[in-house]
Amino acid sequence: MKREVMNVESFKELYESFGVWAPVIIVSITLIRILLNPQKLREFMDTFSYARRRNIRDKEKSLESPYLDSLTRKSIQKQISEDYFYQSTGMRLDFYLRHAMLQLYEYSKGSITLPNFKRARIHLSYENKRLKVSINKFEKLFGMFSGIFFLVLSAMATFLALYLINFLFITDSTNILTKEVIGSAIVIVVYILVILWGSLLFLNIFSEIKNAEKIEKFLHENPEFNDEYLMKDPVFNIDIN
Repeated sequence: MKREVMNVESFKELYESFGVWAPVIIVSITLIRILLNPQKLREFMDTFSYARRRNIRDKEKSLESPYLDSLTRKSIQKQISEDYFYQSTGMRLDFYLRHAMLQLYEYSKGSITLPNFKRARIHLSYENKRLKVSINKFEKLFGMFSGIFFLVLSAMATFLALYLINFLFITDSTNILTKEVIGSAIVIVVYILVILWGSLLFLNIFSEIKNAEKIEKFLHENPEFNDEYLMKDPVFNIDIN
């Protein structure tokens, strides 16, 4: 028995049934996150550029100049140290926050890992000589819903992808590759990519909150880290062998 052919109209109806709310929300949240944390965009661009490596070499070469005073030399050294740390871990941090995080990493003996810090870094700060985690109730609530949104969007993307595959390659139709059908398929593919981007976006938000909560809990259960273990006045020093 010949399978019923899915026509272009049924294809469009399926796409339209999801509405435009998902892409609008996804694009809006992406723009808001870029505006609130432009460093993420900078780090993303650095990933695809060799300019950062050239910049490090230029800074290292500038240290050879005999005309640098001690403060300028130390400032350049701090910048180079920050750049190398970013290349190694993917985190761009100032000296004091980097120092506090590495000390907590050492103190936790594996309970808190560098990936935990990387995911939670926008919620971490070094204030009043203490490592702090800043998460308000709204962020915690949004983080919980982000996990739900991730599952919903992933299910939507999977359903649309399976429908598209069935429509283009499985359904028996002699006119399957008309311009109208191909155009509709392209629209759906773009829609699926946006939904996938959204699911990853919400997964990232969920992961940030959960990792920040993990670090916050560890600091709460181990107050002696900030009170006694953390070096209060770290000094930037370069050992040259």
